[in-house]
Amino acid sequence: MLKPCISSALFVALLAVQGCSPVHIKPVPAVAGISPEVEETYMQTIQLMQKKQWKQAETALVSFTEQHPQHAGPWLNLGIARMNLGENEAAKSAFRTAIDKNRDNPVAYNKLGILYRHSGRLDKALDMYKRALKVSPDYPDSHWNIGILYDVYLSNTELALQHYIRYQQLTGSDDPKLQGWISTLQKSQT
Repeated sequence: MLKPCISSALFVALLAVQGCSPVHIKPVPAVAGISPEVEETYMQTIQLMQKKQWKQAETALVSFTEQHPQHAGPWLNLGIARMNLGENEAAKSAFRTAIDKNRDNPVAYNKLGILYRHSGRLDKALDMYKRALKVSPDYPDSHWNIGILYDVYLSNTELALQHYIRYQQLTGSDDPKLQGWISTLQKSQT
């Protein structure tokens, strides 16, 4: 079961894999005790993200995190906005802060893993994907990304196949590309 990305915090808004799978935007209701004004302000930033207005979302999220630094969700979303703007070092920093606020944050670990993979830090990427799966063993995006890492970068077809199949089981995906990868890897195992 996916644990919430905010232990003492507001709400998780986005689950996405930059450049690897579709963006899934899932606003979650506010935690008890959050004022309607704060919730409304935050939901406006979510709407900017849904419209892919990344620069405006980043500006709003910077302001929000300054006013409410204790919440993990806004830091996670700031990282996502920065990632989409190509501000990878700033995105890493935001994801690390989200993790500091909530260690049970599979989305932040997964996103950080993607950034490490893109920068060639495969050891760090693998560590982040494993942490995401330790927190949430059924988090599909981490299975997808660790499968890619094992398949394309680490040449471990057995583990890649396991993670692709698990992703497919969790999502019910009938993506022909994914099915082709699974078939190719299964043939290479025989």
